Amino acid sequence: ESRLFGVGFSLGANYLLKYACEQGEACPLAAVAVFGCPMDCVGMSRHLEGSVVGRLVNPTLVRSVQRVAREHEAAFDRAGYDVARIAAAKSMYEFDDAAIAPMMGAPSAAEYYRQASVAGGKAENLLRQLRVPTLAVSAANDPIC
Repeated sequence: ESRLFGVGFSLGANYLLKYACEQGEACPLAAVAVFGCPMDCVGMSRHLEGSVVGRLVNPTLVRSVQRVAREHEAAFDRAGYDVARIAAAKSMYEFDDAAIAPMMGAPSAAEYYRQASVAGGKAENLLRQLRVPTLAVSAANDPIC
């Protein structure tokens, strides 16, 4: 009988931690380790949009995800996404509003960030529901976290 452990990085860490929190006592994982995990996605977005470091990082991030979206443009188009709006996004907020929020069933990027957060902002503090041993490592000066 093997034990299952979860390890995540960046936004994947956020999804893993949110899953572990939402599962509470029923979580099948023996432990979780998350690295560079944005727990407050609302605050992360605000920081990317408003800080000097964020304004430097944001364009690079959006170009990176737009490149992936271009590679799958036909699939986005078939699924009814506004591919022109995705391509025109100048920030991660605009990209998330055009692509990720609808993909995740949220009406806007702001609501998607609120739903994705495990702590901070107006999000329900899901961390109180975490019942598995967890290691969370993030740098104090990480522009994403």
